[in-house]
Amino acid sequence: EWLVQRWAPLLRHSDLCRVVETCAPARRAIDQHAIWHEIALAWQRVLDIATPLLEDPAGASRAPCGEKRCAPWRRVCAQYERLQLAWRASPTTVRMNVRGELRSQRLEDLDVLLAEFLAGEDALVLGHSKGAVSIWSLGKEPGEHLDARVIGVFQTSKRFDVQDLAVSPSPVAQPGVLLLGGSVWLAAAVGPAVCIWESVGVAGELVVSPLAAWEHRATLCHAHLLGSEHQAVFSVRLSEGPIVGGGGMRRGVTLSEDGVVRGWSFGAAPAELL
Repeated sequence: EWLVQRWAPLLRHSDLCRVVETCAPARRAIDQHAIWHEIALAWQRVLDIATPLLEDPAGASRAPCGEKRCAPWRRVCAQYERLQLAWRASPTTVRMNVRGELRSQRLEDLDVLLAEFLAGEDALVLGHSKGAVSIWSLGKEPGEHLDARVIGVFQTSKRFDVQDLAVSPSPVAQPGVLLLGGSVWLAAAVGPAVCIWESVGVAGELVVSPLAAWEHRATLCHAHLLGSEHQAVFSVRLSEGPIVGGGGMRRGVTLSEDGVVRGWSFGAAPAELL
């Protein structure tokens, strides 16, 4: 057990799986949550993930609902390793079959202006013209195609296009956060406002399962701060996590057309300009 604890964090998840198949003592030792917790921490350092892991090494941790549950550390490590291997490979061109989905969601007449990864590389968020935001789940098909399905659509103001998108935590950190019961925050700059949502779906077999449901958390209104009704918010960025000791509050930064950078707090209480 002592040897496995020090040796396991140095190996890949796939290598460990092959080793435990041939050694019963190693298989018993590797089933401990603390070992996979250490491996997950090592992967966070390799991938330069700033978001802290939500669970404790013992594996008995609290989900957002307050109930105790077992942390799926092994799945977290497998996801981190898959992302690291995928992003080190040579870029390849793939086709997304989206025409049917765009038509069924009444998005075919809207231009796609922005795109951001979600859940590593398993989902996308698209910003459209006329204030629409869509969430897509990506699945592999035989050949060089991706099966893309819409799992959420938000409609903001039809008067303005989506100017910017921001997600928190970073896409590479999201698989681990979602598997451990956390959530993803999404912000869209639309005209003189920034709309912010939080994923509230239930974790399942797929990493993207929690992204099937969202709730609106805040709107950062800039209309009364700008000199003209035609000015808009150009850019928005969100903090990687909640404010320490802030009671669930988070921070964000916006850059508007008047050239002013503004800091905001939002989350458990109404949004405020800092």
